[in-house]
Amino acid sequence: MRFIHTADWHLGTKMTHASFSNATAHADRVREIEESVYRLLDHVKADADMLFVCGDLFDHARIPVSKIEAVFTRMNATGKPVFVVVGNHDDMLHAKAYAHLNRLEHVHIFDGSLKPVRVGDVEVYGLNTDDFSLDKLHTIDENLNPDRINVLCLHGDVTNPKDPHYLIDLKTLKATAFDYIALGHIHKHALLAPHIAYAGNLEPIDFSETDAKGYITGTLEKPITATFEPFATRRFVVKSITLTPEDTTHDIRQKVDAAFSRREKKKDMLRLVFQGHISPHLILDSAFFDVLSEGHYHLECVDNTTVDLDLKQLRKAHKDTIIEAVIDEFERDKGDEEALRLALRALLESGDEG
Repeated sequence: MRFIHTADWHLGTKMTHASFSNATAHADRVREIEESVYRLLDHVKADADMLFVCGDLFDHARIPVSKIEAVFTRMNATGKPVFVVVGNHDDMLHAKAYAHLNRLEHVHIFDGSLKPVRVGDVEVYGLNTDDFSLDKLHTIDENLNPDRINVLCLHGDVTNPKDPHYLIDLKTLKATAFDYIALGHIHKHALLAPHIAYAGNLEPIDFSETDAKGYITGTLEKPITATFEPFATRRFVVKSITLTPEDTTHDIRQKVDAAFSRREKKKDMLRLVFQGHISPHLILDSAFFDVLSEGHYHLECVDNTTVDLDLKQLRKAHKDTIIEAVIDEFERDKGDEEALRLALRALLESGDEG
């Protein structure tokens, strides 16, 4: 039997770290994430035998009940066994208001019980974030049937003890007799062992998540080996360009055009960081960045450059002007270089040299 392991959909999240051009663009991305979940469920219906959903399906408790019910209805509609762990972001699913979701024919939401759900030769255990304890883990492990394929679903951190949702160390997990341990909570997919994996989130949320996004899959046969499958609609991509004082706006446009592939320009959320030194006559402002973003699905620019201050050349080019006077005052008083850069940049941009 083929399984799919997913986690951390975070439906309803606000992508505050992405600089969407307007509210419509943001709404489109929120809708894309929802559609990706439904696309995955269609994939499960067509090509998998079992689905493990390891927590944080939703981002917060303010999600409308109707939307939560719609997601669970679609999970049930796969006609395949779906196992759901409640994560730290969606612990509202423990509330009585959602008890009816447990009556869905094909969906099982773990409730703290240590008893497995059996499907053929497979027995699936799950501990929600709030239900986990080392004693419970040991109790389950000690009572595993070695003739069955035993799966454990968890949501929490197993690598960083400083995480407030830390569960247990990886060494302890490896010492158990489970054939597969499906993890959620960490947004970056990771195969911690051939049979222990974080699925990561299905779609990236912001520019801190530049790794590939998707799900984990494998076959429920001993020994189980999990593999990662990319699935996300878009990626967040961050690149940098180093500028020099000799670069013109034309040069920069050429460098930007060469920075990303055709696919990235058409599909992905792009961030370009400018670094290096630029001429004081070069203006990197929002109007120029708007021009650079043309032809891209989404491109935001970050200016980390510094103005190249060739004071000797500037004084010569702007003799008997305010610019010469500002430079003279800076050199005489050994002032703040950053303040000098800002002052000269303002004067050069305004054209008011006195």
